[in-house]
Amino acid sequence: MMSLYFAPLACSLATRIALYEAGAHVEYIQVDTRSKRLRDGSDFYPISPLGQVPVLRTEEGWLLSENTAISAVRGRSLPGHAAGAARRYVAARQIAAMAWFYRHGTA
Repeated sequence: MMSLYFAPLACSLATRIALYEAGAHVEYIQVDTRSKRLRDGSDFYPISPLGQVPVLRTEEGWLLSENTAISAVRGRSLPGHAAGAARRYVAARQIAAMAWFYRHGTA
């Protein structure tokens, strides 16, 4: 089962809605974005070095960040798409990197 690390009313809401609408079986894990802690008190930084949500842990155990990358991986996981799990992961990591550079710039 996938796990989505999210914060209420943060940009992770878009991913939560998309996963819900797709009928995906997901465990939702709430993150306090101020303290960078999970509800159980554990540290969020080992999961997300930047301390940002959303983060999706795939069935294979990979951690993906950035709404754009998570949406791409979900779209390629839908029935009828032939891309293998490793290929989906590589594509999603590339999209996550591009999204990060777009938001933060290169300078």
